[in-house]
Amino acid sequence: MKNIIWIDKNINNKDNILTLDRFKEELVDYKFYTSNSVSKAFSLISNNKKEFYFNLFYVIVSGNLAENFFNIYVKKSLEIPIIAATIVYCYKQKYHESKPYYLDPFLNPGKIVSTYPEVIEYIKTDECNWKNNMGIQSLNYDLGNEGYGDIFFLVNKFSDIAYPIYLGQILNASLIKNDDLLNLQNNFLMKYYQKFKNLTITRKKY
Repeated sequence: MKNIIWIDKNINNKDNILTLDRFKEELVDYKFYTSNSVSKAFSLISNNKKEFYFNLFYVIVSGNLAENFFNIYVKKSLEIPIIAATIVYCYKQKYHESKPYYLDPFLNPGKIVSTYPEVIEYIKTDECNWKNNMGIQSLNYDLGNEGYGDIFFLVNKFSDIAYPIYLGQILNASLIKNDDLLNLQNNFLMKYYQKFKNLTITRKKY
């Protein structure tokens, strides 16, 4: 099951309950989570790491919570390994035109829509081509005989660095840090295997 979070402060009113039923009828391969606040939505993500970390998921956010959501999402996407395909569900298109997330291919690839069929259409279309829709491209570099080194690029928008940031989060999460080795050796091995103390080299924190 793929995951969708719908954030709306009136998520439990009659209209939204009926719309959620329509979403579930059309998007049968998706698991829906709902939240009436942005902070609760990010708590939900943190409490369900297996569902959301390192997995693309969708966020439907109501217009009056959109700015708050994107402000937090920009920070969170740098701190934890998440990436969301977002769409703003709102009747007031012009309200968003001056906002930094408006038409941004990384922050809001689904753009602003006013009807639930448009939300469904975006999610179904994006399912097959999300990397392209979010502006992520694979680049090949010919370094000749120089080997690896530092490469610098001038970028004009956040979406240009979205893929390197996400890839960096994946790599960093898989690396063993010095503190991890320190805790293993001093707090575990030295505690439970005292008889092998002479074989254990005590590591110091650098």
